[in-house]
Amino acid sequence: MRAALELEVKKQTAHLTRAIEVLQAEIDARKQMEAEVKAHVELLEAARRSAAEPDRDTETLVRVRF
Repeated sequence: MRAALELEVKKQTAHLTRAIEVLQAEIDARKQMEAEVKAHVELLEAARRSAAEPDRDTETLVRVRF
């Protein structure tokens, strides 16, 4: 009986460990997407400012990468 319980605990631990890994991967992916959205917003804001001030240097637009 004890061996069966220990086996069940090991199975559940493995299941929970995998679930944690999947959730952490999702968190990491969302953080990456958030950073990409932030970069896009910054680019759009720079473009808006540049359009509002045509004489402004466009170096900011050139520096942003995707």
